[in-house]
Amino acid sequence: MKRKRSPDLAVARACPKIAKHGVSRQPQDIDKTGSGPCPLLRIIQQYGLLISIVANLAPEDLFSLAATSKAIYKAIFSGEASTTNMFSKMPCAGRGVDIRRLNHIHSPTTRNPRCIRYDVCGDKMRARGARPPRIVDTLPCVKCKLTTCDECRIHCVFNSTIEPEEEPDELPTYSGFVLLSPTDMPILTPAHLNLSGEKPTVPYHDQGFLDLPWTATQPANPESIDEILDFDLGRGPLRLADDSTARHPSSVIQAFWEYTEERKLRMCDECREEQKVGEFHPQQHECACTLRERVLGQWMCVECFQKESLCTSDITKNQMAFRYPRPGVRSSRVIRCSCGKSLNGRGRHVCLWCTGLLAHEVGT
Repeated sequence: MKRKRSPDLAVARACPKIAKHGVSRQPQDIDKTGSGPCPLLRIIQQYGLLISIVANLAPEDLFSLAATSKAIYKAIFSGEASTTNMFSKMPCAGRGVDIRRLNHIHSPTTRNPRCIRYDVCGDKMRARGARPPRIVDTLPCVKCKLTTCDECRIHCVFNSTIEPEEEPDELPTYSGFVLLSPTDMPILTPAHLNLSGEKPTVPYHDQGFLDLPWTATQPANPESIDEILDFDLGRGPLRLADDSTARHPSSVIQAFWEYTEERKLRMCDECREEQKVGEFHPQQHECACTLRERVLGQWMCVECFQKESLCTSDITKNQMAFRYPRPGVRSSRVIRCSCGKSLNGRGRHVCLWCTGLLAHEVGT
């Protein structure tokens, strides 16, 4: 005889036979009388009380609570609209800062005790009563919808440390990182280049000029961060100053160059037509992406950006290895489409960000 599936513990009544033998149900699902839902479930089913609880929980705590039973899970995640609103009431969990600290490697220059660290979650800074208080914007991530402060979302150039000036005629020293690159780099303000005497905002994210990494051994020119962010990547690889026109660009824009090149996937005509990309896309034919639009144009947490970047890299890594082999290594492999077909000079490059064709194709 087949056994029937037991009802949900959170809403089931105690079985008389089990109650007779003194076997109790799980306390988190059944109240002490065994005649109805537990008090916690009744509380969570009241939306106002649920929001009050959520406002004091980290995302992992909320998901752990939801995993205790099916009834509690359904009460917490009752619908898309209510879930999105509930996530917006949660504080920023500080995941972005945690990931940055795992990826970013500070140089001896920025490990100076005089340097002020700015890689601190905005919500945690307010909770600790930081002085002077600093207003940090907070919005839901466009991907996971979790509340994310400005310090925990992705930036093109993240200003992580500032070393204050020691003399009246000196200027502060700004340092930061490109995306999630481990390389610590100086950031110049217009005042450093005698272009302006205005005092910049703090922290100094996505502004100014990117200089040679602190640990670099080869010379390179500083690059305007605005020019990097607004460069039309549909025209070709990121190229700005003379030092960046080489096949392997200068260390100033190396991290940007790698990130933007990884989005290019060469596809055969049949795959482009089947997947409706490139010239077969109903709305767009050519790529015109910029870093400002792609990275800063949407409020994305560092964790989602990291997952998205790894996914893109996994798709194109074989073709990247063929197009840009290591110095001194000559590749004899044949570049192939994702369907396995040998391209041998055929096919077109498609941008995985916008699914548009690239006007200038590298490696053709």
